Amino acid sequence: MKPTGINEITPVTKLSAFPNPTTGPVTISYSVTQKTNVDVEVYDWVGKRFITLSLGSKEPGEYSQTLTLPTKSGTYLLTLKTNTTKQVFKVIVSD
Repeated sequence: MKPTGINEITPVTKLSAFPNPTTGPVTISYSVTQKTNVDVEVYDWVGKRFITLSLGSKEPGEYSQTLTLPTKSGTYLLTLKTNTTKQVFKVIVSD
């Protein structure tokens, strides 16, 4: 993956997760601006990976995917990777 410059178009926009915080499954929503492969990984705060999911090749458009997160309360890092970029955001799981 390479750094994204000011004039470059990132292939994923409008990335969100809901509900957040959550007590159960979480739905991630994202838009793809160009054809790209999409993968999702979920890590706990200390870096242990809980989920690796390949969502395959996506054409431009809007998508959503529901994930079942670990049931242990805490903060998790959800990473959405494409062919050229990686976006990370946190999801909080509460009892």
